[in-house]
Amino acid sequence: MDLRDDFHRSSEHYSEAQHQAYAAWTALANIFQDNKATRTIDLNNKFANTRLEQFPSMTAYCQALKVIYDQLTNVGSPITEEQLVLQLLMGLTESYESTATIIQQTSPLPDFYETRSRLCMAETRKANQVRNAAQATGTALVASSNTRPPPNSDNPGSRSGSSRYEARSDSKSGSKHPWKRSRSRPWTRTRWFSR
Repeated sequence: MDLRDDFHRSSEHYSEAQHQAYAAWTALANIFQDNKATRTIDLNNKFANTRLEQFPSMTAYCQALKVIYDQLTNVGSPITEEQLVLQLLMGLTESYESTATIIQQTSPLPDFYETRSRLCMAETRKANQVRNAAQATGTALVASSNTRPPPNSDNPGSRSGSSRYEARSDSKSGSKHPWKRSRSRPWTRTRWFSR
């Protein structure tokens, strides 16, 4: 009789422990599902609002979208690779509009890695164009500065330190020099100060 009572009590204790474990597991699963739903919403928002202008380079932008794509797969809300490529193109700046149009018109649509490769090549090409334009502008500036007349030249627009002693025409002598010869004195200085 005692053995039966012990067995009965043990069965009740085991059943109660099993029920508690199931309840705890169910609670954890519900919490996980709630977090999963919240996480999915957050990831979808991040995926839709990721833009190239938020990143220092095309590589960083593509990598960020790929990470979100993988995280959505991990939480059980996968998106297609076609959606990934289209979002990648939608987040580009206006300077990549022609590249994005060409990729969108490609049939079939290239996969993520091919799209990333094309976009990175376009970025490199644009950087080279900017660098070449800057070098050309610098060369033009150097060339124009070399063609300017020296500051003490006979250019009428430039003024030297002795400009107030420039030659003026004298109505009597016709001399154009600041020093003129006078008949009464051998050399006298012409006064040009007006009152």
